[in-house]
Amino acid sequence: MVDAEVVRAQEMQERVPRALSDPLEALPPALRGVVRAIDGFTQRTGQLVSWLTVPMVFSLCYEVVSRKFLGHATVWSYDVTYMLYGSLFMLAAGFTLLRKEHIRTDFFYARWPVRTQALVDVLAYLLVFFPAMAFFLWKGTEMAVHSWQLRELSEASPWRPPLYPFRTVLPVGSALLLLQGISEFLKAVAAVRTGRWPE
Repeated sequence: MVDAEVVRAQEMQERVPRALSDPLEALPPALRGVVRAIDGFTQRTGQLVSWLTVPMVFSLCYEVVSRKFLGHATVWSYDVTYMLYGSLFMLAAGFTLLRKEHIRTDFFYARWPVRTQALVDVLAYLLVFFPAMAFFLWKGTEMAVHSWQLRELSEASPWRPPLYPFRTVLPVGSALLLLQGISEFLKAVAAVRTGRWPE
Protein backbone atom coordinates (compact mmCIF):
# COMPACT_ATOMS: atom_id res chain seq x y z
CA MET A 1 0.00 0.00 0.00
CA VAL A 2 2.80 2.40 0.92
CA ASP A 3 4.70 1.54 -2.27
CA ALA A 4 1.64 2.32 -4.39
CA GLU A 5 1.30 5.74 -2.73
CA VAL A 6 4.98 6.48 -3.29
CA VAL A 7 4.72 5.50 -6.96
CA ARG A 8 1.56 7.59 -7.37
CA ALA A 9 3.28 10.60 -5.71
CA GLN A 10 6.30 10.21 -8.01
CA GLU A 11 4.04 10.07 -11.07
CA MET A 12 2.22 13.22 -9.94
CA GLN A 13 5.54 14.96 -9.35
CA GLU A 14 6.71 14.08 -12.85
CA ARG A 15 3.52 15.50 -14.37
CA VAL A 16 3.75 18.79 -12.49
CA PRO A 17 6.57 21.03 -13.79
CA ARG A 18 9.20 21.25 -11.10
CA ALA A 19 9.69 24.58 -9.37
CA LEU A 20 12.83 26.24 -10.59
CA SER A 21 15.46 26.18 -7.88
CA ASP A 22 17.00 29.32 -9.39
CA PRO A 23 14.62 31.82 -11.00
CA LEU A 24 17.33 32.54 -13.59
CA GLU A 25 16.59 29.07 -14.99
CA ALA A 26 13.56 30.73 -16.60
CA LEU A 27 16.03 32.41 -18.96
CA PRO A 28 17.78 30.69 -21.86
CA PRO A 29 21.23 29.33 -20.88
CA ALA A 30 23.06 32.01 -22.88
CA LEU A 31 21.24 34.81 -21.02
CA ARG A 32 21.91 33.14 -17.66
CA GLY A 33 25.58 33.19 -18.61
CA VAL A 34 25.32 36.88 -19.53
CA VAL A 35 23.75 37.72 -16.16
CA ARG A 36 26.40 35.81 -14.22
CA ALA A 37 29.26 37.28 -16.28
CA ILE A 38 27.99 40.86 -15.87
CA ASP A 39 27.39 40.40 -12.14
CA GLY A 40 30.88 38.94 -11.66
CA PHE A 41 32.48 41.75 -13.65
CA THR A 42 30.52 44.39 -11.73
CA GLN A 43 31.45 42.81 -8.40
CA ARG A 44 35.16 42.87 -9.25
CA THR A 45 34.95 46.41 -10.67
CA GLY A 46 33.18 47.67 -7.56
CA GLN A 47 35.77 46.14 -5.28
CA LEU A 48 38.58 47.67 -7.33
CA VAL A 49 36.97 51.13 -7.49
CA SER A 50 36.35 51.10 -3.72
CA TRP A 51 40.12 51.52 -3.26
CA LEU A 52 39.74 55.12 -4.48
CA THR A 53 38.58 55.94 -0.95
CA VAL A 54 42.13 55.40 0.37
CA PRO A 55 43.87 58.23 -1.56
CA MET A 56 40.75 60.39 -1.13
CA VAL A 57 40.85 60.07 2.67
CA PHE A 58 44.64 60.58 2.65
CA SER A 59 44.19 63.78 0.63
CA LEU A 60 41.57 65.14 3.03
CA CYS A 61 43.57 64.20 6.13
CA TYR A 62 46.75 65.69 4.71
CA GLU A 63 44.91 68.93 3.95
CA VAL A 64 43.48 69.15 7.47
CA VAL A 65 46.84 68.45 9.13
CA SER A 66 48.65 70.86 6.81
CA ARG A 67 46.12 73.61 7.39
CA LYS A 68 45.64 73.20 11.16
CA PHE A 69 49.11 72.22 12.34
CA LEU A 70 51.52 73.48 9.68
CA GLY A 71 49.69 76.71 8.96
CA HIS A 72 49.37 76.40 5.19
CA ALA A 73 46.92 74.82 2.80
CA THR A 74 47.82 72.67 -0.17
CA VAL A 75 47.05 73.73 -3.73
CA TRP A 76 46.23 70.21 -4.84
CA SER A 77 44.00 68.63 -2.16
CA TYR A 78 40.69 70.13 -3.28
CA ASP A 79 41.13 69.00 -6.89
CA VAL A 80 42.33 65.52 -5.93
CA THR A 81 39.45 65.06 -3.49
CA TYR A 82 36.60 66.09 -5.78
CA MET A 83 38.05 64.14 -8.71
CA LEU A 84 38.47 60.98 -6.62
CA TYR A 85 35.02 61.36 -5.04
CA GLY A 86 33.37 62.01 -8.40
CA SER A 87 35.18 59.03 -9.90
CA LEU A 88 34.16 56.80 -7.00
CA PHE A 89 30.55 57.97 -7.27
CA MET A 90 30.30 57.34 -11.01
CA LEU A 91 32.42 54.20 -11.35
CA ALA A 92 30.71 52.45 -8.42
CA ALA A 93 27.16 53.17 -9.64
CA GLY A 94 26.90 49.79 -11.38
CA PHE A 95 28.16 48.02 -8.24
CA THR A 96 25.57 49.91 -6.20
CA LEU A 97 22.85 48.76 -8.60
CA LEU A 98 24.05 45.15 -8.31
CA ARG A 99 23.73 45.37 -4.52
CA LYS A 100 20.33 47.11 -4.79
CA GLU A 101 21.62 50.04 -2.74
CA HIS A 102 20.32 52.91 -4.89
CA ILE A 103 17.67 55.03 -3.24
CA ARG A 104 14.17 54.07 -4.29
CA THR A 105 10.73 55.08 -3.10
CA ASP A 106 9.20 51.71 -2.42
CA PHE A 107 6.25 52.47 -0.14
CA PHE A 108 3.89 50.81 -2.62
CA TYR A 109 6.46 48.70 -4.44
CA ALA A 110 7.40 46.68 -1.34
CA ARG A 111 3.75 45.66 -0.84
CA TRP A 112 3.25 44.37 -4.37
CA PRO A 113 3.63 40.72 -5.37
CA VAL A 114 7.00 39.81 -6.90
CA ARG A 115 5.57 39.54 -10.43
CA THR A 116 4.12 43.07 -10.19
CA GLN A 117 7.41 44.44 -8.85
CA ALA A 118 9.31 42.72 -11.63
CA LEU A 119 6.91 43.96 -14.31
CA VAL A 120 7.27 47.54 -13.04
CA ASP A 121 11.06 47.11 -13.10
CA VAL A 122 10.98 45.75 -16.67
CA LEU A 123 8.92 48.74 -17.82
CA ALA A 124 11.10 51.21 -15.88
CA TYR A 125 14.27 49.78 -17.42
CA LEU A 126 12.80 49.90 -20.93
CA LEU A 127 11.13 53.32 -20.71
CA VAL A 128 13.44 55.27 -18.38
CA PHE A 129 16.71 53.58 -17.44
CA PHE A 130 18.03 52.45 -20.83
CA PRO A 131 17.15 55.71 -22.65
CA ALA A 132 18.65 57.80 -19.80
CA MET A 133 21.86 55.75 -19.68
CA ALA A 134 22.19 55.87 -23.47
CA PHE A 135 21.82 59.67 -23.27
CA PHE A 136 24.43 59.97 -20.49
CA LEU A 137 26.79 57.71 -22.40
CA TRP A 138 26.35 59.71 -25.61
CA LYS A 139 26.64 63.17 -24.04
CA GLY A 140 29.36 62.10 -21.60
CA THR A 141 31.43 60.74 -24.47
CA GLU A 142 30.99 63.98 -26.42
CA MET A 143 32.04 66.00 -23.38
CA ALA A 144 35.06 63.77 -22.68
CA VAL A 145 36.24 63.85 -26.30
CA HIS A 146 35.90 67.64 -26.36
CA SER A 147 37.83 67.91 -23.09
CA TRP A 148 40.66 65.72 -24.45
CA GLN A 149 40.80 67.81 -27.64
CA LEU A 150 41.13 71.01 -25.59
CA ARG A 151 43.48 69.42 -23.05
CA GLU A 152 41.12 71.06 -20.54
CA LEU A 153 42.54 72.14 -17.19
CA SER A 154 40.68 72.59 -13.91
CA GLU A 155 39.91 76.18 -12.94
CA ALA A 156 38.94 75.21 -9.37
CA SER A 157 42.38 75.90 -7.85
CA PRO A 158 45.74 77.49 -8.70
CA TRP A 159 47.16 73.99 -9.28
CA ARG A 160 45.09 73.61 -12.50
CA PRO A 161 45.45 69.84 -13.03
CA PRO A 162 44.27 68.19 -16.27
CA LEU A 163 40.51 67.75 -16.22
CA TYR A 164 40.09 65.48 -19.26
CA PRO A 165 40.80 62.18 -17.42
CA PHE A 166 38.12 63.12 -14.88
CA ARG A 167 35.67 64.02 -17.67
CA THR A 168 36.20 60.51 -19.07
CA VAL A 169 34.75 59.04 -15.88
CA LEU A 170 31.18 60.04 -16.85
CA PRO A 171 30.92 57.90 -20.00
CA VAL A 172 32.86 55.03 -18.39
CA GLY A 173 30.63 55.10 -15.31
CA SER A 174 27.53 55.34 -17.50
CA ALA A 175 28.70 52.32 -19.49
CA LEU A 176 29.28 50.30 -16.30
CA LEU A 177 25.86 51.28 -14.97
CA LEU A 178 24.21 50.46 -18.31
CA LEU A 179 25.93 47.08 -18.35
CA GLN A 180 24.66 46.20 -14.87
CA GLY A 181 21.24 47.50 -15.89
CA ILE A 182 21.12 44.84 -18.60
CA SER A 183 21.71 42.17 -15.95
CA GLU A 184 19.05 43.63 -13.64
CA PHE A 185 16.59 43.84 -16.53
CA LEU A 186 17.13 40.15 -17.31
CA LYS A 187 16.65 39.28 -13.63
CA ALA A 188 13.37 41.20 -13.65
CA VAL A 189 12.25 39.28 -16.76
CA ALA A 190 13.04 36.02 -14.93
CA ALA A 191 11.08 37.21 -11.88
CA VAL A 192 8.06 38.04 -14.06
CA ARG A 193 8.15 34.47 -15.37
CA THR A 194 8.77 32.68 -12.06
CA GLY A 195 7.29 34.96 -9.40
CA ARG A 196 10.60 34.90 -7.49
CA TRP A 197 13.61 37.19 -7.47
CA PRO A 198 16.97 35.64 -8.31
CA GLU A 199 19.38 35.53 -5.38
